[in-house]
Amino acid sequence: LNPEFAEAYNNLGTIYAHDGPPEKAISSYEKAISLNPKKAVFHYNLALSYESQRRIEEALNEYQKAIRLEPANHTYRLEYARTLYILKRWDEALSVYKRALRTAPDLKEKSRLYTVIGGINYYQKKKISEAIVCWKKALELDRDNSRAAFLLKKVAPKNPATH
Repeated sequence: LNPEFAEAYNNLGTIYAHDGPPEKAISSYEKAISLNPKKAVFHYNLALSYESQRRIEEALNEYQKAIRLEPANHTYRLEYARTLYILKRWDEALSVYKRALRTAPDLKEKSRLYTVIGGINYYQKKKISEAIVCWKKALELDRDNSRAAFLLKKVAPKNPATH
């Protein structure tokens, strides 16, 4: 088949993903990738479809391929990190969220990421001082980050280091 048809298969996959049998979305994205394996969005779309069908390891693999092909794409990295988080793979999720700080499009997004990183450190890793540092950084970047302010205040009475 002509590699120019790859985009058409990707579009067909998107139609099936929204309004059709998920298996057809997956097969359409796989066909798009077979025609043009260097297109990151095809891998990303396949990852989303795999994830919707609980084929998580396959989804993680496709997210990684999308990130390798387009390392500056913030969305791909966030979806990958979110999936790792859902799987309770805290160390891997933390690592990916930290790398996502480099691709964040603005200070508000960086602040949000520091809030998430702080939450993982506090709730899952029990690293309170690291969480506090993250939430303070989040508030430095965005004074309106109510989640970081709430979490910092929640921890503050228990930890004099927050003052």
